[in-house]
Amino acid sequence: MENKINKLNKVNHIAEYERILKHLKKTELLDNEQAIELLVNKYKISHINLDSKDIKAVDFGKLNHYCQNGYFIFKDIEGNKCVAVNNISIIRGKTFDFILSYKIFFIKKADFYKILERDFAVVNTVSAVDFLANIDPKASAKNINYPQMVGGFLTVFFATMFLAINYFNVLNNLLYFAQNLLKVILFNRSVAKPNPTKEVGVKLISNLNNDNGSIQLEPSAAYF
Repeated sequence: MENKINKLNKVNHIAEYERILKHLKKTELLDNEQAIELLVNKYKISHINLDSKDIKAVDFGKLNHYCQNGYFIFKDIEGNKCVAVNNISIIRGKTFDFILSYKIFFIKKADFYKILERDFAVVNTVSAVDFLANIDPKASAKNINYPQMVGGFLTVFFATMFLAINYFNVLNNLLYFAQNLLKVILFNRSVAKPNPTKEVGVKLISNLNNDNGSIQLEPSAAYF
């Protein structure tokens, strides 16, 4: 009997979901809040707000998920689980198929966050108190002795350098050698190599036909 009721409820939820999708096509040019207002006022789609009685948001562990995706699961006065949707894009894009298992209610953004804050206030306070109670009091920046830490680091550093001075010298010489080697490579690559030039010999030709008696230059031979 219970299975038949669940199947009937799911059929009704799917029918309601399809009716919502049909009306959503008429709100594509509207923003989220305007679309919800139109669906609720004109097409009489079910909705809830802060004044709705006997509703209770459930599953505190999904609070961040609820806020990120714009919906939450709640129980009505009869204990039935329903879904309150503020982000209509999850319905347009059919992001979450499990929504078909619940009756859909729309909710405006302001009421969305106020209901979550109201219904999870006690659980959130208990969770925060429990978290603070489990923090180690020594795990605090106030308990760090910075002069002691800096002094200890310098002591260890200079002690290591003094005791391993030979290693430092070897490392320093290797770095010095590598630096000079790189300088030599860069110097060799930067020196311009002489390019072969073409020399051209010329000969003087007297232009006897020139009335001004000018002299013309004419290449006579070319060689490398």
